[in-house]
Amino acid sequence: MKKIILLLTAIVTVLMAPSSAMAYDLEVDGIYYYVTPDGRAYVTYKDANFNSYSGDVVIPAHFTHENKTYTVLGISEFAFDRCENLTSVSIPSTVTVIENGVFYHCPKLTRVLIPSSVTTVGNYAFAYCTSLQSSSIPNSVTVLGFSAFEGCTSLTNVTLSNSLEVIEEMTFSGCSNLKKVTIPASVKTIEYQAFEHCTSLENVTMSNGVTAIENSAFSHCENLKQVTLPNTVTAIGTETFAYCPNLKNVTLSSSLEVIGQGSFRESGIESITIPNSVTDIDQLAFFSCPNLKEVTIGDGVKEIGEYAFYMCNEMTTLTLGNHLETIHHNAFKGCSKLASLNIPNSVTTIENDAFGYCHGLRSVVIGNGLETISEHLFHECDNLTSLVIGNHVKAINSYAFYSCSSLSTVNIPNSVETIGACAFAQCYGLTKMSIGSGVKSIDYGTFSADWQLKSLTCHAVTPPAFGVNDNWSNFSTNVYEQATLYVPEESISAYGKADTWKSFLTIKAIPNHIPGDVNGDNDVTIADVNVVINAILSNTYDDALDVNDDKDVNIADVNAIINIILQ
Repeated sequence: MKKIILLLTAIVTVLMAPSSAMAYDLEVDGIYYYVTPDGRAYVTYKDANFNSYSGDVVIPAHFTHENKTYTVLGISEFAFDRCENLTSVSIPSTVTVIENGVFYHCPKLTRVLIPSSVTTVGNYAFAYCTSLQSSSIPNSVTVLGFSAFEGCTSLTNVTLSNSLEVIEEMTFSGCSNLKKVTIPASVKTIEYQAFEHCTSLENVTMSNGVTAIENSAFSHCENLKQVTLPNTVTAIGTETFAYCPNLKNVTLSSSLEVIGQGSFRESGIESITIPNSVTDIDQLAFFSCPNLKEVTIGDGVKEIGEYAFYMCNEMTTLTLGNHLETIHHNAFKGCSKLASLNIPNSVTTIENDAFGYCHGLRSVVIGNGLETISEHLFHECDNLTSLVIGNHVKAINSYAFYSCSSLSTVNIPNSVETIGACAFAQCYGLTKMSIGSGVKSIDYGTFSADWQLKSLTCHAVTPPAFGVNDNWSNFSTNVYEQATLYVPEESISAYGKADTWKSFLTIKAIPNHIPGDVNGDNDVTIADVNVVINAILSNTYDDALDVNDDKDVNIADVNAIINIILQ
């Protein structure tokens, strides 16, 4: 908005004066001034064609005209605008203000010394001075306008005033040769796109004092390698460090509360620890960071936004905080090297596809806070072998575990009431399935193409009703022939008459409980050991896992199962 207002002001200024009109009151020694009756003078341009000066210009502190002495106090708007052959300007110590657009688009300007008398440098003051190589902003300057050095493509070095509180929007945007920046302690805010497209910038030093880094402040800084945020920073805006492919090391502020939308998207970051002060990781925050391997999320985080870590395909380790409540859709989708996942009991909502296509995922423990396993949640996690579902889950929605082709054993707890369409379809390796007593309905295609299923236990006294869809079978034909269906003894007749269930050739009563068979597959194997270990790691208590009846789930229960196996 500021940029638009300035451009409109410039257009109006030009339109109000015909090209032949004079924009000055006096001309002395080739410099044009407008003056006030009390003897104040301001450098200005000759006329609305601009391009009023060339070569090396020395502005005097004072000048005399017709026996009257004037003091030069400022350089007015657009005074040197588009001076194509201007090479240097010397500014006297009487000047306090360099107004908007003063040196705008002076392509040969190489040197301007700003005296310590100056307090304000206006918007666009040096924008697109493409030959300017360095600039020192004296400590007297309290205001450095937006886009002040935008597009200064030769600028390699800049020293900022220690009186600045704000680095305004686009101040150094497009300074493609700027290599390092030190942000003084006086600065509290770095605004929108302040250093965007500084493609040579390698190092940014920030002092304690900065509290907010706004949208796209350092985006597209392709050579930025390391960032340490001072502990005063509380907010990172949208795409603040996005598209920085060489940014590998980031240390976040211990006071940080919000990580904005897309703040590190498509950066080169290799690991990240989210401090406990952060409450929200916004959508797309670490989207498609191709080198991100380790993520630790602090205990203060309550929400992880949609696509927050989408396609971080080198991620191997993820630690979720113990106060996390919501994981939004597609948050970790496509993290193809993530090996294990422990969802804490604090999590109450995980939206669709949050972990879909995590091809390397082998172990999942779902805590006791979650009531719904959303659609496509673990879609095509085709190396998943160990699954523990929390005992507060009530619904497993459509396609939740679709094409998890390495799953061999699944134990659905008694809390589950509904299983959605195709929830376990194309789990080609599934051989044993136990369905809890609370299940009332199973939608169409839930076990379609699960060809190796040999043991199916359903604890529900009333046979759950299956959905029907002409395009999906509920079980493969061979499963009806090869698998044994185990049901409550008093319900054998009911299952033998119920649609779908009656197609099983072998229906038997569920055997009396086998000690150590914690996953309900009527056998005691290493799979039962893994179930208990995962429960211990996730701090999940379930009476069924208390093998030794000591009212706790611990290593003693693991040992008890191992002893049963060895007998």
